[in-house]
Amino acid sequence: MLTAPGSIRVVMLDAVGTVIYPRPSAAEVYATHGRKFGSRLDTETIADRLQESLQQLATDCGNTTDEAREYGRWKTIVTQVFDDVPDAGGTLFQNLWHHFAQAEHWCVYDDVPAAWADLEALGLPIGIASNFDARLPPICNQLAPLDRHQHLFYSSRVGVAKPHPNFFHTIQQTLDLPAHAILLVGDDVRNDFLGAAEAGWQSVLLDRTGTSELPAIRSLRQLCKLLA
Repeated sequence: MLTAPGSIRVVMLDAVGTVIYPRPSAAEVYATHGRKFGSRLDTETIADRLQESLQQLATDCGNTTDEAREYGRWKTIVTQVFDDVPDAGGTLFQNLWHHFAQAEHWCVYDDVPAAWADLEALGLPIGIASNFDARLPPICNQLAPLDRHQHLFYSSRVGVAKPHPNFFHTIQQTLDLPAHAILLVGDDVRNDFLGAAEAGWQSVLLDRTGTSELPAIRSLRQLCKLLA
């Protein structure tokens, strides 16, 4: 799974789906806010539309990004999901944007605190590398143990999104490390596992469901065994 565990000098963790998740879920939050504006879409329909819109815009918009583009992308997503709400890109969108900017609406996975401590015990710096925007730093800074991160990179800051090679190359240049000295752990096969590997990083796929056909760990606590 790791090509050269002894050469790793820093561990980068993906954010959403790897160390944090929204609670309630994004679809549930969308449904709750949508009803306030007259939407009659059920949570399942919203979940399907949200996933479809995310995939479509990831393809249509390519990988180049910044704060303005991320804001606009999410506004378009909300508009596409709520086709039964006039001006869904107005107050409804702003309410949703603000909701997901609050650390109180995000939870840390149960295996993260112990795994984080394990990595610290090995003397490895821990960072976060995520497709996100400027809302991520205050979220991480208010959630232990993420508030102990030594590096924080997100796509709107880097200028491109995973799995674009420049996302990884920019981080590598900033860290001033050879590619093989950086490990990325994430739950997304294309963005995290394959994207990092293609950039020369070492990578580990996290699959808490145990359904992946690719080699994967089911808990972040398994990571230290791979690094030992």
